Amino acid sequence: MSITVEYITARHAYWLKRINEAGIWKSGGLDKVNLRVRPQARTLNGKFMRKIIRSRNPLLRPTIVDTIIIYDNPWLDSEIKIDSVIVHEMIHHYITVSRQRDTSSHGQLFRSLMDSINRRFAGELDLHISTCSESYASHTDERKSGAPYILAIVADHGQFYCCRVMKSAVASLHSLLTRLKQRGQISHFDWYLSDDRRFDRLSACRSRLHGLRFPISELEGFIASHGLTPIPLKKH
Repeated sequence: MSITVEYITARHAYWLKRINEAGIWKSGGLDKVNLRVRPQARTLNGKFMRKIIRSRNPLLRPTIVDTIIIYDNPWLDSEIKIDSVIVHEMIHHYITVSRQRDTSSHGQLFRSLMDSINRRFAGELDLHISTCSESYASHTDERKSGAPYILAIVADHGQFYCCRVMKSAVASLHSLLTRLKQRGQISHFDWYLSDDRRFDRLSACRSRLHGLRFPISELEGFIASHGLTPIPLKKH
């Protein structure tokens, strides 16, 4: 079955009402979300993201734009599979809107809500931690020792960079970034941990930095939506 915006909009409203009525959560603002459908993705079924748009006028509050994306993957071929992906992303949205802190992107709070929903709607929903396809998830269920999982956020000239770094390369790249900062070539950098498998798609850095580039206005939302946990290294 082909996934459409109209379909996920109807299912989102349906599950928002059902979950509210079940008393699992009661938080305003969950209806204020953009719902999007994107073409097939190899490693993702869904994604929640928050974009914070700051005004040049310091007296004005920033605009917050929340978006849930569902990918039109062929293995999402039943109502229960699609609904489960939608509700999975709704949990991320709820945690963000309610400003609760979790231990990670899929931490204790997320798992508690997921388990409550699975028990309450057994047979209607089947939520899992992984939002990947079964074939991909089975390949990446357990990370090998020394696998890249450290992220560096490097801010410079109104942009920031998300880089996935091999653990063994952290010390050398930390020294490199320190030198670049001293020369004024970057403004600052920070290190984070994340168990979000979305970063598995990034090629790991070893001796040189490469990654994704975003406007600095999206930094706070990026950190929140991907469950990045700061590593207590020296501040820069």
